[in-house]
Amino acid sequence: MLAALSPVAYAPTAAPAPAATRAAVSMSFGDDFTVEARPWTSNEISDAAGLEALAKKLNPTVGFWDPLNIGESSKETIGWYRHAEIKHGRVAMAAFVGYCVQSNGICFPWNLQGPLPISAATANLPVISFADISAAGGPADQWDALPSAAKLQILVVIGFLEVPPRPPTPPPQSARETRARR
Repeated sequence: MLAALSPVAYAPTAAPAPAATRAAVSMSFGDDFTVEARPWTSNEISDAAGLEALAKKLNPTVGFWDPLNIGESSKETIGWYRHAEIKHGRVAMAAFVGYCVQSNGICFPWNLQGPLPISAATANLPVISFADISAAGGPADQWDALPSAAKLQILVVIGFLEVPPRPPTPPPQSARETRARR
């Protein structure tokens, strides 16, 4: 009983495999299964030939279709497009869940805006709750019912999230390293 409460009781008995040796298991309705390396962990998808091979492997019916000639660009550009596709796919999935939640009338229980006692500038603001916005109808009608300041805040946050992270800067060299290189 006390062994279950020990901080090491849930520790794995074997160390996890390094990322280079891990593989994804794909199963079908048959009795056999195959173990394949994850295609997104290798560098073979950084040119047109790699993109074409991956496209034919994942969707043999359509095959490779590249109307913008992205496959002819540099490895970095292909990586940037792949990263953007994954990010925007995740945003689309979250938007779909949000659309379904809003369509079913589920909302936060507090107020969206109202007068604040600490500022005279907000004393004349009407009280608007999330339930008031939800009662406007579907998600498009709810967007129209939002105050302009709320719409502006949403758009600013989305714009902030679209700013790419800065690349890491190299650490400053010490005087000893500079002298050693001379």
